Amino acid sequence: MRALGFPHYVLNASKHFSSYVIEPFCRSYLEGKTPNPCIACNRHLKFALLQQRRKELGCDYVATGRYARRVQMEDGSFALFKCW
Repeated sequence: MRALGFPHYVLNASKHFSSYVIEPFCRSYLEGKTPNPCIACNRHLKFALLQQRRKELGCDYVATGRYARRVQMEDGSFALFKCW
């Protein structure tokens, strides 16, 4: 918090990920379908679960780090950049 000036929260979504993404993916795959786990992950975790937690914390925004790129600088420190 000292370096960036805002609190950092971590949300353990492993149970939700298993229930809403992994298990349905496996069932669908075994049925011979071609599932897209990203759709379920976005719907149930990224948009529903994270937005619910954002509201509970009274935050205006959520940053997932999905499009972040960590780069080591010449002096050994690290910097964050956008992937694109």
